[in-house]
Amino acid sequence: MKKICLYLKRFFFLISKIKENLLVLFINPFYSIKVNSYIPNPKNINFPVKIGYKTKLNLFTKIEKYVSLNDECIIMNNVEKIGSYSSISDRCYIGIENHPMHFLSTHSGFYTNSWGFDFHNAEIDLKNKKTVIEEDVWIGYNTKVLAGCVIGRGSIIAADSFVKTNIDPYTIWSGNPAKKVSSRFSKEQILFLEKSEWWKKDLEEAKIIYDKFEKKIF
Repeated sequence: MKKICLYLKRFFFLISKIKENLLVLFINPFYSIKVNSYIPNPKNINFPVKIGYKTKLNLFTKIEKYVSLNDECIIMNNVEKIGSYSSISDRCYIGIENHPMHFLSTHSGFYTNSWGFDFHNAEIDLKNKKTVIEEDVWIGYNTKVLAGCVIGRGSIIAADSFVKTNIDPYTIWSGNPAKKVSSRFSKEQILFLEKSEWWKKDLEEAKIIYDKFEKKIF
């Protein structure tokens, strides 16, 4: 009986891998979802996107077009969306949830029902902490972002940073904890970018706006 169960487990694992590779070949026009990534709900993905090796998504996060998620990233359930044209480097962990420190214990058995008990409604409280990655965000290698943070449009977070607060649009942050280093653009440039709403456009249309921006035709 044990052998039969083992064979069945291997069979279903093999089926899941075949489905994953069919997703790579037939759904994504860029052929760029690498094997061993975990994509439980492809309906939430607005292709084309790029998703790296061993990157783990969830049932809820909306992935907008032209997003690039590199290898070994983990996107937690509380992440509401990753905005279009965002780039997330390898080994980033987005939406890390804290354990409550004011309970009797920090053990998950005291604030979720994952151990078969229901001591407190904190599981609902934790799920209400929505994390949002807005458009055209670049998150550097091995960066961690706590649940509840909003990462503003056009911002950059340096490699190995730890983010525990909201990030202003068009700013550069670095460190543990992450702190603002500088702004990316002048107020005039930001106004032009916001009015253009270029992140809602396909690459061909965005290129026209890019050319105007580079030539300073505001």
